[in-house]
Amino acid sequence: MRNTKLLLFLLVLFSSPGYADCGGNNQKACHCSPEWYASGLVLHLGCDPYDRCDPTCTQHGSSTLLFGKFWNEATCTCPTAPKPIWSSWTSTPIEGWAEAWDKRYHLDQHMDWTKLNWVSELKPGMTQPIADGLYIYVFRTTDNKLLIRRSDRPDDIGIFSHGNKALYSYSGNPNGNNESPMFVRHTQLNGGWTPVWAAGQLEFYEGEVIWVSNASGHYQPKQPPTLDYVATALNEWNIPTINPLQKLSHGWEKKWTLVPNDGEIAAVATMGDSILLGVGTNNKLYSRPPFASKWVKAPDTGGQVIAITVMQNNTILGVGTDKKLYTRQTLDSSWVKAPDKNGQVMAVTIMKNGVILGVGLDNKLYTRQTLNNAWVKAPDKGGAVKAVTIMNDGSILAVGMNNQLYTRPSLNEDWVNIPNSGSVVGVTIINDESITDPNKVQRIIGVDQDNKIWIRLPPKINDRLKK
Repeated sequence: MRNTKLLLFLLVLFSSPGYADCGGNNQKACHCSPEWYASGLVLHLGCDPYDRCDPTCTQHGSSTLLFGKFWNEATCTCPTAPKPIWSSWTSTPIEGWAEAWDKRYHLDQHMDWTKLNWVSELKPGMTQPIADGLYIYVFRTTDNKLLIRRSDRPDDIGIFSHGNKALYSYSGNPNGNNESPMFVRHTQLNGGWTPVWAAGQLEFYEGEVIWVSNASGHYQPKQPPTLDYVATALNEWNIPTINPLQKLSHGWEKKWTLVPNDGEIAAVATMGDSILLGVGTNNKLYSRPPFASKWVKAPDTGGQVIAITVMQNNTILGVGTDKKLYTRQTLDSSWVKAPDKNGQVMAVTIMKNGVILGVGLDNKLYTRQTLNNAWVKAPDKGGAVKAVTIMNDGSILAVGMNNQLYTRPSLNEDWVNIPNSGSVVGVTIINDESITDPNKVQRIIGVDQDNKIWIRLPPKINDRLKK
């Protein structure tokens, strides 16, 4: 008997530390393996307080080691485990054709997301910053992971970023008939062909998710439920998003996306591809990098304007509150009234040939060859507009009286409505500086009735995208 007690004591003494697990339940008796631990300068044999309960639980009472007893108990109060946000969700299965396609063209090792490059996991409490750009994502049902990967599809164009296949391509992908190598699919992030909670695209800008879409040909998830799942997870997990987060359908590229900004702007124009000009609601001039969040007021050198554009020699051309034209050589210069050639306009832009194009007070188009020439009414092709800009191909883009967008290939052709393109009161375009192609990707920048800035892709790009 004496030897038995000694053996038991030695077993207790040299047993490896154990860790209690409350399992997320309230008032559960947690167990630990007795061991020697220090409290001040005194050694104790029992359950080390740091081993007794899960760190999120509160310890109640103490444990006393008795010879012959290998386990001691300590009561813990543990926080109630939150109800999984996906408990009542409906999963989205893969499309039948996609599974057959993947099995034909992808090897098994290409369906392991851990072997892909440019992959990140969005998860609760994460502190790792996510680089700005366009991503594909999958919200998996197998382990509830929300995985994102930089888009490597060459015709995927984000609002603030462009897909760069050369940079984000995955050399391990097999070659396809039209792709060498093929771009990464949603099924690869999902690790196969099991259903998902959601799949699509999202974009980070200045460290925040600015929109999510359900653009996935493999899964074709329904909207809005699947986008609600993603938005709920991002919110629950404290992943930074703009407020409100924009949830866009599969055809997101045909919609306006809010640009984070801190000022109220009544009209916009661009100076090259690197400066966005704005007319504040106070009729003063502001500038900023295209998508920075801070507007900077230009030196107040007198004068007020209601609309602006930039001439081919980089002179700023403004429409004063008197509906006359004014010029400003630089942001630091003063406004100078242009020769008064009779006629008033409410908006102005510059055509590819340098001709000044204005919107008259009758909401019709007028041209002016130079600042020293008079206004001439353009051919009346029907329709009335209140703001105008010129696209890269020379076509005219305008805001109609119904706040919808209209295009006109030339002054001699009719207006054509861009369906469901409202609602804005001002418009300009900007090119993507990061693209070396001379036919750079354009974005349309619009001003809404609340003086906020929005952005979207032009219709010509929409028609070209393969979604």
